[in-house]
Amino acid sequence: SSSSSSSFARETNDLPLGAKKNVAIIGGRGCGKSSICRRLLAHDKRFKLMSLDDLIVYEESMSIPEIVSKHSWNYFRDVEYKCCRKAANAFEEFTLIDCGGGICVDLDPETGEEIYSERKINALKETAMVVFIKRDVDYLASKIAGDANRPSLSETNSFKEIMARREPWYERAADLILDGSLESNSDKNEMALVKKKKIGKEILRYFYAKADVEPLDVAGFYEIGSVESLKKIEKNRWLSEEDEIRM
Repeated sequence: SSSSSSSFARETNDLPLGAKKNVAIIGGRGCGKSSICRRLLAHDKRFKLMSLDDLIVYEESMSIPEIVSKHSWNYFRDVEYKCCRKAANAFEEFTLIDCGGGICVDLDPETGEEIYSERKINALKETAMVVFIKRDVDYLASKIAGDANRPSLSETNSFKEIMARREPWYERAADLILDGSLESNSDKNEMALVKKKKIGKEILRYFYAKADVEPLDVAGFYEIGSVESLKKIEKNRWLSEEDEIRM
């Protein structure tokens, strides 16, 4: 229905068409950013995938837990900022930037508490539209439990507390918010997690319409209309209300 599609996808900034031709994907640890980015890349080979975490590891020649233990979270955030600038300016179009969970935060020099990172988000926004994949905090906590590659974010605050604080910052950073937490499953009359495929398709629709580029006409797992059909919709909404998403 139209109400479910519009509550799932919320545009927060009306970006001018063709102004930005790169896209950055943000969201909490475990929200599915990396696997969704791989899906997008598999669908449209014009994308050039840049994982900020991989870029940081490459630049520093050590793993993220090693960077944090050898230096500090503050040092890591500085390197992350430099990598944001590199990724956003690496290519003029079709850069797909897979951002780490802390992309929207820096550390307050006085207190060491997390604050909103104007510098990193602004660096991304120079060339990229920003899409926030929103997920339920309990789901994120279950996804990352026991992952050795994800160092503890804080000695004092729980993961849930940190995520609750970050959520408004993700929303502030985003041009498009995709609420992947829960949707009703009409078959079973219960709430189910929004599938990555649906999120991936919506990102593609938004990107093609806003970047003003033609979708690839390939046999993939997404069927997308032409850019013109995406733009004809009222208020330049990229998702047609009557368009059933084929899962």
